[in-house]
Amino acid sequence: MAKQALIAEPEEEEARKQAAILAEEGYEVSLFTEGDLLEHLGQAPPDVVILRHERPGQKGLALVSRIKRHG
Repeated sequence: MAKQALIAEPEEEEARKQAAILAEEGYEVSLFTEGDLLEHLGQAPPDVVILRHERPGQKGLALVSRIKRHG
């Protein structure tokens, strides 16, 4: 089974670059908005989550705290 990676990146071009790098390393990559990401975390915990610290309307560290609560 392939490793799972989730990318929460507001800039689509940057997200696609990150996804390509991870895909080369054997990850199945999903791109998410914040809400979609948190909803998905409850269904299947990923091996890796990548997100930008500076996010529109919210700090990345606040999102990390919310991700941790999803376990």
